[in-house]
Amino acid sequence: MIVGYLDISGKNISPDEQRSIVNQYVTENSSSVSVFLSDKNIQNIINSVNPEGATVLISNVACLGNKLSLVVESLETLTEKGFTLVSIKENLKFDKSEETKLMLQGIRLSIDIRNSMVSTITTNALSNRKLDGYAVGRQTGSKNKTHLCDAKYAQIKTNMAKGMSNANVAKSIGVSIATLYNFLKEHPELREAKRGNK
Repeated sequence: MIVGYLDISGKNISPDEQRSIVNQYVTENSSSVSVFLSDKNIQNIINSVNPEGATVLISNVACLGNKLSLVVESLETLTEKGFTLVSIKENLKFDKSEETKLMLQGIRLSIDIRNSMVSTITTNALSNRKLDGYAVGRQTGSKNKTHLCDAKYAQIKTNMAKGMSNANVAKSIGVSIATLYNFLKEHPELREAKRGNK
Protein backbone atom coordinates (compact mmCIF):
# COMPACT_ATOMS: atom_id res chain seq x y z
CA MET A 1 0.00 0.00 0.00
CA ILE A 2 1.31 3.44 -0.96
CA VAL A 3 0.16 6.40 1.14
CA GLY A 4 0.68 9.98 0.01
CA TYR A 5 0.99 12.25 3.01
CA LEU A 6 0.13 15.95 2.65
CA ASP A 7 1.32 18.31 5.38
CA ILE A 8 -1.34 20.97 6.04
CA SER A 9 0.44 22.72 8.92
CA GLY A 10 1.00 25.82 6.77
CA LYS A 11 4.75 25.68 7.38
CA ASN A 12 5.50 23.80 4.18
CA ILE A 13 4.78 24.19 0.47
CA SER A 14 1.06 24.04 -0.34
CA PRO A 15 -0.74 20.67 -0.17
CA ASP A 16 -1.42 20.94 -3.94
CA GLU A 17 2.31 21.27 -4.66
CA GLN A 18 3.01 18.32 -2.36
CA ARG A 19 0.39 16.22 -4.14
CA SER A 20 1.89 17.13 -7.52
CA ILE A 21 5.38 16.05 -6.40
CA VAL A 22 4.06 12.74 -5.05
CA ASN A 23 2.00 12.06 -8.20
CA GLN A 24 4.98 12.79 -10.44
CA TYR A 25 7.12 10.40 -8.37
CA VAL A 26 4.67 7.50 -8.59
CA THR A 27 4.17 8.08 -12.33
CA GLU A 28 7.94 7.95 -12.92
CA ASN A 29 8.12 4.75 -10.86
CA SER A 30 5.13 3.10 -12.58
CA SER A 31 3.07 2.85 -9.41
CA SER A 32 0.09 4.64 -7.89
CA VAL A 33 -1.00 6.14 -4.58
CA SER A 34 -3.60 4.06 -2.74
CA VAL A 35 -4.73 6.96 -0.58
CA PHE A 36 -3.76 10.54 0.24
CA LEU A 37 -3.91 11.55 3.90
CA SER A 38 -3.72 15.15 5.11
CA ASP A 39 -2.82 16.27 8.63
CA LYS A 40 -0.80 18.81 10.60
CA ASN A 41 1.29 16.06 12.18
CA ILE A 42 2.39 12.98 10.25
CA GLN A 43 2.32 10.86 13.40
CA ASN A 44 -1.49 11.17 13.41
CA ILE A 45 -1.72 8.88 10.38
CA ILE A 46 -0.46 5.91 12.38
CA ASN A 47 -3.96 4.87 13.48
CA SER A 48 -5.39 5.37 9.97
CA VAL A 49 -3.13 2.92 8.14
CA ASN A 50 -1.90 -0.62 8.73
CA PRO A 51 1.89 -0.16 8.81
CA GLU A 52 2.60 -3.66 7.49
CA GLY A 53 3.86 -3.22 3.94
CA ALA A 54 2.86 0.44 3.86
CA THR A 55 5.10 3.00 2.17
CA VAL A 56 4.47 6.64 3.00
CA LEU A 57 5.50 9.16 0.34
CA ILE A 58 6.21 12.75 1.37
CA SER A 59 7.23 15.59 -0.91
CA ASN A 60 10.03 16.78 1.40
CA VAL A 61 11.47 16.41 4.89
CA ALA A 62 9.60 19.57 6.00
CA CYS A 63 6.46 17.37 6.09
CA LEU A 64 7.91 15.75 9.22
CA GLY A 65 8.23 18.91 11.31
CA ASN A 66 9.71 22.40 11.39
CA LYS A 67 12.54 21.45 13.77
CA LEU A 68 15.20 18.80 13.32
CA SER A 69 14.26 17.22 16.65
CA LEU A 70 10.62 16.85 15.45
CA VAL A 71 11.81 15.33 12.16
CA VAL A 72 13.84 12.69 14.03
CA GLU A 73 10.96 12.00 16.44
CA SER A 74 8.51 11.48 13.56
CA LEU A 75 10.93 9.22 11.69
CA GLU A 76 11.61 7.12 14.77
CA THR A 77 7.90 6.73 15.53
CA LEU A 78 6.94 5.77 11.97
CA THR A 79 9.83 3.38 11.31
CA GLU A 80 9.46 1.66 14.70
CA LYS A 81 5.80 1.01 13.84
CA GLY A 82 6.91 -0.64 10.59
CA PHE A 83 6.28 2.10 8.01
CA THR A 84 8.70 2.70 5.14
CA LEU A 85 8.97 6.40 4.42
CA VAL A 86 10.28 8.03 1.25
CA SER A 87 11.14 11.74 1.11
CA ILE A 88 11.05 12.56 -2.60
CA LYS A 89 12.87 15.89 -2.76
CA GLU A 90 15.84 14.67 -0.70
CA ASN A 91 15.76 11.19 -2.31
CA LEU A 92 15.86 9.51 1.12
CA LYS A 93 14.31 6.27 2.27
CA PHE A 94 13.69 5.46 5.94
CA ASP A 95 12.64 2.08 7.27
CA LYS A 96 13.27 -0.29 10.17
CA SER A 97 16.78 -1.08 8.91
CA GLU A 98 20.05 -0.65 10.81
CA GLU A 99 21.07 2.04 8.31
CA THR A 100 18.09 4.21 9.26
CA LYS A 101 18.78 3.70 12.98
CA LEU A 102 22.39 4.78 12.52
CA MET A 103 21.35 7.80 10.46
CA LEU A 104 18.86 8.91 13.13
CA GLN A 105 21.46 8.40 15.88
CA GLY A 106 23.85 10.57 13.88
CA ILE A 107 21.24 13.32 13.51
CA ARG A 108 20.44 13.17 17.24
CA LEU A 109 24.16 13.42 18.02
CA SER A 110 24.51 16.46 15.76
CA ILE A 111 21.54 18.12 17.52
CA ASP A 112 23.19 17.50 20.92
CA ILE A 113 26.53 18.87 19.66
CA ARG A 114 24.87 21.96 18.22
CA ASN A 115 22.92 22.63 21.46
CA SER A 116 26.11 22.23 23.49
CA MET A 117 27.99 24.62 21.19
CA VAL A 118 25.24 27.24 21.33
CA SER A 119 25.14 27.02 25.13
CA THR A 120 28.92 27.36 25.46
CA ILE A 121 29.18 30.21 22.93
CA THR A 122 26.30 32.13 24.59
CA THR A 123 27.75 31.68 28.09
CA ASN A 124 31.21 32.85 26.94
CA ALA A 125 29.77 35.83 25.06
CA LEU A 126 27.84 36.96 28.15
CA SER A 127 30.92 36.50 30.36
CA ASN A 128 33.06 38.55 27.95
CA ARG A 129 30.40 41.25 27.83
CA LYS A 130 30.45 41.42 31.65
CA LEU A 131 34.25 41.61 31.68
CA ASP A 132 34.06 44.53 29.23
CA GLY A 133 31.95 46.39 31.78
CA TYR A 134 28.54 46.05 30.17
CA ALA A 135 25.45 45.19 32.22
CA VAL A 136 24.01 41.81 31.31
CA GLY A 137 20.35 40.94 31.72
CA ARG A 138 17.54 42.97 33.19
CA GLN A 139 18.45 45.71 35.64
CA THR A 140 17.68 44.99 39.29
CA GLY A 141 14.19 46.17 40.19
CA SER A 142 13.11 46.74 36.59
CA LYS A 143 9.67 45.60 35.49
CA ASN A 144 8.27 44.28 32.26
CA LYS A 145 7.28 47.01 29.82
CA THR A 146 3.99 45.26 29.18
CA HIS A 147 1.60 43.73 31.66
CA LEU A 148 -0.74 40.77 31.24
CA CYS A 149 -3.69 43.07 31.95
CA ASP A 150 -2.73 45.86 29.52
CA ALA A 151 -4.76 44.37 26.67
CA LYS A 152 -7.78 43.97 29.00
CA TYR A 153 -7.74 47.52 30.37
CA ALA A 154 -11.13 48.50 28.88
CA GLN A 155 -12.75 45.25 30.04
CA ILE A 156 -11.37 45.72 33.57
CA LYS A 157 -12.65 49.30 33.69
CA THR A 158 -16.12 48.24 32.49
CA ASN A 159 -16.33 45.37 34.98
CA MET A 160 -15.12 47.58 37.84
CA ALA A 161 -17.74 50.22 36.93
CA LYS A 162 -20.40 47.50 37.12
CA GLY A 163 -19.34 46.90 40.72
CA MET A 164 -17.85 43.43 40.17
CA SER A 165 -15.60 42.15 42.94
CA ASN A 166 -11.87 42.06 42.24
CA ALA A 167 -11.95 38.26 42.35
CA ASN A 168 -14.65 38.14 39.67
CA VAL A 169 -12.87 40.74 37.54
CA ALA A 170 -9.65 38.67 37.71
CA LYS A 171 -11.58 35.52 36.79
CA SER A 172 -13.32 37.25 33.85
CA ILE A 173 -9.99 38.20 32.24
CA GLY A 174 -8.20 34.95 33.12
CA VAL A 175 -5.56 36.19 35.58
CA SER A 176 -4.87 35.61 39.26
CA ILE A 177 -6.18 38.01 41.88
CA ALA A 178 -2.57 38.93 42.75
CA THR A 179 -1.88 39.89 39.14
CA LEU A 180 -4.98 42.10 39.11
CA TYR A 181 -4.01 43.77 42.42
CA ASN A 182 -0.56 44.59 41.05
CA PHE A 183 -2.14 46.08 37.94
CA LEU A 184 -4.59 48.15 40.00
CA LYS A 185 -1.67 49.59 41.99
CA GLU A 186 -0.23 50.89 38.73
CA HIS A 187 -3.65 52.17 37.57
CA PRO A 188 -5.45 53.75 40.55
CA GLU A 189 -7.98 55.30 38.15
CA LEU A 190 -9.53 51.86 37.81
CA ARG A 191 -10.34 51.80 41.51
CA GLU A 192 -12.02 55.17 41.02
CA ALA A 193 -14.10 53.61 38.23
CA LYS A 194 -15.33 51.04 40.74
CA ARG A 195 -16.45 53.83 43.06
CA GLY A 196 -18.37 55.37 40.18
CA ASN A 197 -16.18 58.47 39.98
CA LYS A 198 -15.18 57.82 36.36
